[in-house]
Amino acid sequence: MNFKVLTIALIAIVALVGCAAPPTPTPVPPAPTLAPTAVPPTAVPPTPVPPTVAPPTAAPAAPQPPVSFTLTFGPGRDATQAGTVTFTAKGAQTEVVLALQGAAAGVAQPAHIHAGACPGVGAVAFPLTNAADGKSTTMVNAALASLLTGGFGVNVHKATTEAGVYVACVNVPAGTLLTLDKGRDADETPATALLLDKAGKTDVMIFKKPSAAGITQPGHIHEGACPGVGSVKYPLTNTTDGKSTTTVDASLAILQAGGLAINLHKSTTEAGVYVACGSIPK
Repeated sequence: MNFKVLTIALIAIVALVGCAAPPTPTPVPPAPTLAPTAVPPTAVPPTPVPPTVAPPTAAPAAPQPPVSFTLTFGPGRDATQAGTVTFTAKGAQTEVVLALQGAAAGVAQPAHIHAGACPGVGAVAFPLTNAADGKSTTMVNAALASLLTGGFGVNVHKATTEAGVYVACVNVPAGTLLTLDKGRDADETPATALLLDKAGKTDVMIFKKPSAAGITQPGHIHEGACPGVGSVKYPLTNTTDGKSTTTVDASLAILQAGGLAINLHKSTTEAGVYVACGSIPK
């Protein structure tokens, strides 16, 4: 074969090969997408909550006994009916309770606090609720101290239809109320002393916050002033459960002359501890 012809033939073959369509590439499938593996959450244990513990509650202190006293009725101007009348301090008011014996059923009996002395008495100072079946309770608009002037009497009448017949009467004694302050060594207030004139003697009543159960507390009227006080002038009945009553062999006027004080002690075994004290006013 001629070399020139061979060359032309080769050129023709190459041209044919170049003009041929390129082969279609075989598609490659995408790599499968793997779902993420779920990781279980780490369990967090709950924070323990400590139980709520209520603080210990102290027992409430017993209140001071009410300042109160009772009088026994004597004869009225015209007749006699036995009974009592009780006065209790209520701040700016006074509760007055009548308890009469032998009352006729269904009969209302008027009663009053009068000016003046028994048995005749004077004008009505404070009306009281009529006694029914021998009983009545009245809240009088006057502080207890204002009734202790020595100028009043409680008078009971036979019936509303026989109001001119006086059947029971008693004089309200002169007296004084004394609020005690803390003592030299401790404070067991509130505490109050009530002093009532008793025909040349004096009833001294103590009303205070009770101490521990079963504890008796000595008390005295001392010479000198609070809180130190001096020697004992008049002994008082030991206070038990916050109350005591003593009839002192001295008139109210003597006790109010000055220089005396009421002093209360913690207990019979701790008499050197002063827990409440008040100077008696003139």
